[in-house]
Amino acid sequence: MFKQLSIVAGIIVALIILGLYSFRIYTKSFSPQDQVNFSHNSGLQIKVEYSRPYKKGRKLFGYEDSLVPFGEVWRTGANEATEVTLNQDIIVAGNKLSAGTYTLFTIPGDISWTIIFNNELDQWGHFTYDSAKDALRVQAPSLIVPSDTERFTIEFASGSENLEMRLLWGQTMVTIPIVTV
Repeated sequence: MFKQLSIVAGIIVALIILGLYSFRIYTKSFSPQDQVNFSHNSGLQIKVEYSRPYKKGRKLFGYEDSLVPFGEVWRTGANEATEVTLNQDIIVAGNKLSAGTYTLFTIPGDISWTIIFNNELDQWGHFTYDSAKDALRVQAPSLIVPSDTERFTIEFASGSENLEMRLLWGQTMVTIPIVTV
């Protein structure tokens, strides 16, 4: 009898694990995972791993009836929280950020966003976000742009000494100034 119960319990556990894995694959089909690799002539290399949700006609940012409400922590993408890896120290909006890997969270606002580099990795969403583990918090301007970006996008634009990491979705663009050290 005990052996039969053990087999049944094992089958149930295997089905639960298979179901969770299938659900994870299914949800990622709506917000595909992507990676951005940026290299600067100073030797700086930045890797960003994130999921790219679609706008699909939804109101993205705002105070009411928005997918991502102003004033609340956002995972900055979909599914797993976005992760940023730096091979050397940088200056972000005037503040030093050491080389390493960080989870990127944001708190959207109407004219500026709080950009958060957090030390806790491998987070699903922002549900277990802990501000005590923040490595750096800075403010970055939010702009309304004429073009409409359907899929959430993270990109880099660079000059000779400085660069910007840009977050684009809908008609919103957030520019995060970065200076190499």
